[in-house]
Amino acid sequence: MVNVKESPFSLNVALFLAAVYCGFFGASMAIFGLHFIYRYLVASGSKHLEKFNIWKTSFFLLAPVVYGILWGWVAYCPVGQNPATGEHIRSNILETFDLQVEDTVYIGPYFYQKQPNGTYEIDMQSIIGMSVVYLIVSSSFFTIFYFGIKCYRCISKLVPSNDSYRTKQLQSHLFWALVTQTMIPVILMHTPVTLVYAFALLDQDIGMLSDFVSMTIAAYPALDPLPSLFIIPCYRRALKNYLTCCPKPNERAQDSTVTAPRTGSIMSVANA
Repeated sequence: MVNVKESPFSLNVALFLAAVYCGFFGASMAIFGLHFIYRYLVASGSKHLEKFNIWKTSFFLLAPVVYGILWGWVAYCPVGQNPATGEHIRSNILETFDLQVEDTVYIGPYFYQKQPNGTYEIDMQSIIGMSVVYLIVSSSFFTIFYFGIKCYRCISKLVPSNDSYRTKQLQSHLFWALVTQTMIPVILMHTPVTLVYAFALLDQDIGMLSDFVSMTIAAYPALDPLPSLFIIPCYRRALKNYLTCCPKPNERAQDSTVTAPRTGSIMSVANA
């Protein structure tokens, strides 16, 4: 919901901007999946990364655009502002925010619309819109877990059993960094959105708790790189030395002595 009473934008412009914001969220769903596809390609030493291919590159570039357009369309059309939804939330908006519904721009599904005769009718536009949203979220969720598991299996095969203890440690650290970075978008992005729309589908009002989704979305970019910084020792020491303004060249030299087959691929996964 957007308060346009104190906004320089008109209702139509504010609604469009709100839909664009939702579109960027939809694009991020595709970016999460592509991130893990890239990690898998690096870990497996795929030949697809050795040469430029316009069609494969176009897929990586177009997927977020398509997801963003679909999510933005859902926000603007099927579940956008309409009189039935406005009447349904009028009293709640007035009580919670002390605003008239005419002074706000809102986006959200209204699955069970109350008719003048007191009966309820399922709104097919909301059903269609939310079906698209759930398809986007579930495809992103599946891609993350599927390629996350494949990436872990590749990392497990990179280091033979007779390699050094330090190299095996690096493998373990990369695995836990991968697991943590898999769970962060699931917990902060996929789960909150799924729950909010699930409660709407069940006709349950969660009130101000829905604002929690905006908080988790804002927290994700700040939390996403932290697992690599704190779990992988060389990154952790570099961060510690930077914060304490006390670099230690001998530690940097010690880290560079780790050698193993395809270590470059392993470190690329850490940097991915």
